[in-house]
Amino acid sequence: MVELEGAQMKARINSARVLSGRVISNRQRCASLASALVLLLIAATSAQTQTFTTLYSFSGPDGNGPAVHLFQGPDVLGTTVGGGSANCGTIFKLDDTGTQTVLHSFDCGTGGAGPNSLLLEKTGSLAGTAGVVFELNSTGQENVLYSYVSSSRNLVQDAAGNFYGAAAVGAYPAFGGIFKVDASGVLTVLHSFSGDADGRYPGQLVLDANGNLYGVTYAGGAAGCGYTQIGCGVVFKIDAHGLLTVLHRFTGFDGEGPTTLLRDAGGNLYGSTYYGGRNSNSSCCGLIFKLDLSGNYNVLDLLTGAADHPVSLVRDASGNFYGTTQLGGDPNCNCGVLFKFDGSGNQTVLYTFTGGADGASPNSLLQDATGNLVGANTGGAHGAGTVFKFFLLDFSLSASALTPSTVSPGGSSSSILDVTPSGGFNDSVALTCSVQPAPTRAPQCSISPGSVTSGTPATLTVTTTAPTRAFLSTSGSGLFYALWLPLIGCVAIRGCGPKPSRRAALMLGCALITGLTFHTACGGGSPLSSRAGTPGTPAGTYTVSITGTDASGSLQHSTTTTVTVQ
Repeated sequence: MVELEGAQMKARINSARVLSGRVISNRQRCASLASALVLLLIAATSAQTQTFTTLYSFSGPDGNGPAVHLFQGPDVLGTTVGGGSANCGTIFKLDDTGTQTVLHSFDCGTGGAGPNSLLLEKTGSLAGTAGVVFELNSTGQENVLYSYVSSSRNLVQDAAGNFYGAAAVGAYPAFGGIFKVDASGVLTVLHSFSGDADGRYPGQLVLDANGNLYGVTYAGGAAGCGYTQIGCGVVFKIDAHGLLTVLHRFTGFDGEGPTTLLRDAGGNLYGSTYYGGRNSNSSCCGLIFKLDLSGNYNVLDLLTGAADHPVSLVRDASGNFYGTTQLGGDPNCNCGVLFKFDGSGNQTVLYTFTGGADGASPNSLLQDATGNLVGANTGGAHGAGTVFKFFLLDFSLSASALTPSTVSPGGSSSSILDVTPSGGFNDSVALTCSVQPAPTRAPQCSISPGSVTSGTPATLTVTTTAPTRAFLSTSGSGLFYALWLPLIGCVAIRGCGPKPSRRAALMLGCALITGLTFHTACGGGSPLSSRAGTPGTPAGTYTVSITGTDASGSLQHSTTTTVTVQ
């Protein structure tokens, strides 16, 4: 029996050990699964907060060396100066998923080579320059409009369908010129640059609704100026009759070697210069400028070594500038950066290129329909260039009109607040409010919930203070009146010799008089005196300010609404 019990005990111990081993093993598995889950959550969080991504990396047959001008249609459209079936360049499109399609390969012959500008026409066809001026229809068929023209940074088209471009270098003409090609392929030289007063080597063009052309030249304007010593460049205008006017000559101190030009809805011109801004012969670092309708020139931003030599520039509806630089950033790479200038003196490096899979020396930039930035550069995983996207994570804040818009003191009003994301923003936004002016008993505001994500509205409530009514009060010795007045009253009544039938009524009257007197006395004593009530919220119009701040504290936006108290 003892041996049997001992054997059973050993079996139980061994079973417990096995079970314990299984429990430990299961715990280890759970720990491993928990660790893996944490890693997945970290990865997911990183994916959600990621702002830079390489959309596509060229390998050669699909294109090599994306050119300086991208265009945003339904997809991103662009050219490469090399690659393709004849290694003479391509036209490509790239959709949001990163799928690339070669629309056309240049043949190095009559069809052109090395395309470096592209335009999406209203008809849906593409046009550009590749040693020729060409059109490409929706089926991929190329039509050469003019058989030879030297490289043009960009091509613009007027309402009549005429194309305009800048022949920047080469024998036609010696220092560059501005040309026009009509729909039938007839080319007209609008201006040939002399190399001195009017500039040399024209670059980017913009066209207004009246047919006036605005542009920059990379050099010329004043001999001996700047780092190149062949002039620092000019900003010019060519009217519809072909008359050129120099709007500004760069001196080096105010910039040298303009590379970009933009025009806002009011007709003001903005641009960047590759050099200048520090001294008249400096190779560093470039700047952003503005030239208004009256010809007033202003340097808006001086770039530093962290963002060196801008080559592309865009401006959003809020007046912020985004650009890329060919150099700067990581001193070990000097591969360029993507930067932001807010127009108020604040310059920020948004991304520093490493020369790896993300590429180097970005040379083009556009802002897509969602407000994010798309650009292209050289380098990349295959050394043939990349197209990248930078998500401008942001949000906007809006408030509906307070309802009702007019209230009486003591009333309340409400509004719906909405947070609208842009660029993939998905963070929470904390909401606060304040009211101005803020006299005594001013309206009070509150927001519920106090923190929201996009798509979840919040409610703003504004409450006012109601006036209080006047009330009675007493002063003096309340206890004296509480004790003596009822007694005197009752004695007086009894002294009148009431009949027995009226005794109950008299006793009730005594009780009522006693209670009233006691109540008055407890309020403070002495014969009744009045005290004024308090007024409510003063009449007037009040502004309610609502502020939203993201979780990082780096993004903050405000909006206002008003309420009237009558």
